[in-house]
Amino acid sequence: MSHVIHDERLAATIDAVTRFADRGPTAQIRPVPHSTLSAALWQHTSKLRRFGGHKRHILAISLRGNARVEQIVDGRSVWRGSAVGSAVLIREGEDTDWLIDGPIETLHVYLDLDELPDSEIVPHLNRPFRDPILSQLAHAAALAAREGASASGYVEQLLKALQQRLVDFHFCPETASKEKHGPGLSGAARLRVEALVRERLMGPVTARELADIARLSLGHFNRAFRQTFGTSPHQYVINQRITHASSLLEDTDLAISEVARLSGFTSCSYFGAQFRRATGMSPGEYRRRA
Repeated sequence: MSHVIHDERLAATIDAVTRFADRGPTAQIRPVPHSTLSAALWQHTSKLRRFGGHKRHILAISLRGNARVEQIVDGRSVWRGSAVGSAVLIREGEDTDWLIDGPIETLHVYLDLDELPDSEIVPHLNRPFRDPILSQLAHAAALAAREGASASGYVEQLLKALQQRLVDFHFCPETASKEKHGPGLSGAARLRVEALVRERLMGPVTARELADIARLSLGHFNRAFRQTFGTSPHQYVINQRITHASSLLEDTDLAISEVARLSGFTSCSYFGAQFRRATGMSPGEYRRRA
């Protein structure tokens, strides 16, 4: 009887994703024997839409495409970045709003888990996150799905490995604490923070988002960040944007207003003030001397 219930939950989830994607899955991996663990491949195009009505926990991993994705909560953008390589955990029955600005292929893994850790315990899972091992496993599972493989043998092991990686590395608060050595950020946390800042150079990025991806409380993160980089998260982001702007001024003939926009500054005047503060000269002067 429980197997029928789980099948109904999976069918409802497939229907929910079909409504969101405006099309059915391009390939599916049926449930693993004696389990409800399964997967499907989906193609998405540009849209601004709420996703809901699903009855299973979903681990969605973006595989290929050129889309940027934005997560919206209460009408406010809380995450924006390149979709490819990112993963997101979508909890059963939890509605989420997404803006997708191009084509993207995703693998959905329908988890064989009844309970997930509270979002306050694993705050980095409230937003899209990056895990290269999950990404590699997802690409292998997607290839198997495209070839019509069933959830047996190595495919079963791939799906189980995807779920186990999520549980072992992302569900346990102890994992994050083990990464921490000394007063600053761990090497892994620093790489994640640097990658997110690069990815979001043209858009907003907050200290809270950086703390989440570093898997630290905000207060702990701010202290560790200053120990590592010698400045605040806000000033670090500005410094990275100034560095990017300097390269554009040296290597392109773009208008200064366009350089400002491509470097994440909301106005030319603010860009000019920050650039002068950092370099001692205006963007125009810097370009002439380059």
